[in-house]
Amino acid sequence: MDHETYYYCDASIDALMRCTGVAVVVRDGGGRILDAASCCLEGMTNNEAEYEALILGIELALSRAEAAERVALLTDSQIVVGQMARQFAVRDRKLAPRHEQASRLLAQLPGATLMFIPRERNWLADALATEAMETGLEKDLPGFGNLAGLGGEDDAV
Repeated sequence: MDHETYYYCDASIDALMRCTGVAVVVRDGGGRILDAASCCLEGMTNNEAEYEALILGIELALSRAEAAERVALLTDSQIVVGQMARQFAVRDRKLAPRHEQASRLLAQLPGATLMFIPRERNWLADALATEAMETGLEKDLPGFGNLAGLGGEDDAV
C-alpha cells in the first residue's frame, strides 16, 4: 500500500548565538507520531539552523529506509524551500555548503517532496527544537534554567 510519511523539521536559535536546537517529528498520514529526533548544535543564524533541521530530517528518512516510500519534508522556512527549489539564489556563503549537503541527501530520496507549512502547523517540531536548545544552554551555562524569582533552587526560603 502506498502511503506518505511526513517529516516536520524545525529549528530554534538562541538570540546570542550560543546554542541552536534542531528537531524532526515523523508522522504517518493519519497524524500518528512514528519517530522524532532532536539535537543541540553550536550557535548559528536562523537560516543555517533551518537547513540543519532539514538535513536532520532527510538523514532520519534515510535511516528509516524511506527511500522507496513517499516522503514529505515540511518546514516553516520559506527561504530553505525556495532555495532548495532553485527559486531563490543561495548567496550566503554559510548557507551554500548546507544547501549542497541537503541537495545531495535529498537526491537519495527520489519520491520526496519539500513543502512550506505555516509555523502553527509545525508546533511540535518547534517545541522539540526549543527544548534541545534550552538543554544545551543549561549544560553550557550553569544556572541558566534557575533564574532568581522563578521558583528555582536558589529561591528556597
